[in-house]
Amino acid sequence: VMFSDLKNYERYADFYERNPIVEVSSLTTDYQYKIFAFMPCNGVHGSDFEFWNYIFFSREKEPDWTLREYLSKIDAKSLITTNVDLREDDKYLALSTCYGGDTSDPTRFVVLARMVRPGEDPYEGTTGSVRRY
Repeated sequence: VMFSDLKNYERYADFYERNPIVEVSSLTTDYQYKIFAFMPCNGVHGSDFEFWNYIFFSREKEPDWTLREYLSKIDAKSLITTNVDLREDDKYLALSTCYGGDTSDPTRFVVLARMVRPGEDPYEGTTGSVRRY
C-alpha cells in the first residue's frame, strides 16, 4: 500500500490545493517539488504513454522525441490543469502507486512534479488549478 495516499489527489477535490508540494529528503539535502499533474495510467511497457520512460530520454538515441511531447501526453491525461510553469532544464519527479484493488490490474495512479527552482516561491503557480473531472 506504499504511496496509496497519492490517490487522494483524485478522490478529494481540495486535496491538491492543500497539498501541492512534494518534499523529498536525502541524508544531505531536502528538496521540494511542485505537483503539476496527476492521472491514472496504464503501467504496461508498450502502452500509449510510458510515464516512467522520460528518465531514459536521450536526444542522441531519439532526436525527434522532446520534453514538449512528453509534457503534451501528460497534459492530455492529467485530471487537473495547474499554473505551474515547466522548462526543459527543470528536474522532474514521477510517483506512482497501484490504482485498482486487484494486483493483476496494470493501471497506476501517477503524480508528476517539478523541482522548485533556487529562490522560487514553492507555491507560485499552484493556485487557480482547474479539475478536469
